[in-house]
Amino acid sequence: MAASDAAIDHFVAIDRALGLAEAVPEEPWLEVTGCPAGDAGVPCVLERFFEAGVRAVEAPAAVEQNTVSHLLAHREGTCASLAAGLLALFPERPELRALVLRDHVMIGSSDGGQEVYELLEQGRPYPASDALRRNPPGPSGQLRLRHEDFVAYYADNLGSRLMLAGDAARAEKAFRIALERSPGEPRTLYNFGTLLASMERTEEAIAMLKGAIRGGWDDANSRVNLGACLLKQGDVAGAREQFELALAADPRNPEARANLSRLERVQISGQDTPSPQSP
Repeated sequence: MAASDAAIDHFVAIDRALGLAEAVPEEPWLEVTGCPAGDAGVPCVLERFFEAGVRAVEAPAAVEQNTVSHLLAHREGTCASLAAGLLALFPERPELRALVLRDHVMIGSSDGGQEVYELLEQGRPYPASDALRRNPPGPSGQLRLRHEDFVAYYADNLGSRLMLAGDAARAEKAFRIALERSPGEPRTLYNFGTLLASMERTEEAIAMLKGAIRGGWDDANSRVNLGACLLKQGDVAGAREQFELALAADPRNPEARANLSRLERVQISGQDTPSPQSP
């Protein structure tokens, strides 16, 4: 089995496990020759990649457009599937890295060079500082990942897309795949905890959200979601603490402000514990 076949299988296996796989061409449709090895080769590889007819989909109509199998069959995908497909097609090029930001993926080099490349703009180069201003890292920072390490983020991304599409069962399966590949990943713990909270599985959600915060995914939304879960359990003091921490992180956070206002009104009026608001 060629190196690229083995790498592609890492990603397509997830698509199949979630029932999202499309027909994958038997032969890779892309070969890159004449590009130098090392960081100087990154723009060359990207140029050949997009010359092969690859199209970026910024606002996909279906979850399937986020999968590597869809990319291989139709040559189109979102930033996450483009990055996964690129890394899978060229695992022998160690200079390629997925640059994982809060809600976006770009391509960078292995040495953390001064330029990164926007997959949604045909591989357009940006100074790294400009790219990070436009697409800030998540609470636990930015990651530069090889294809093996990107598998977990890829499954997490699919889980998030499935959650937004209202497919909770497959979203849960995707998040579990991600955590099997990268146990304790705070981004996935946060996303999975958010899903579990929406499914009224409060005890499990609290455990996931606390793990995310311990791991560094500590922002206003994490604190609001945890506070909302604690409030559902009747832990008013614990919920208040989380909402206050959320406001400390983001003084304009509307859910934190709304929940604290409700708690104040309840305390004054002596009413029952209010229903919480979460992002």
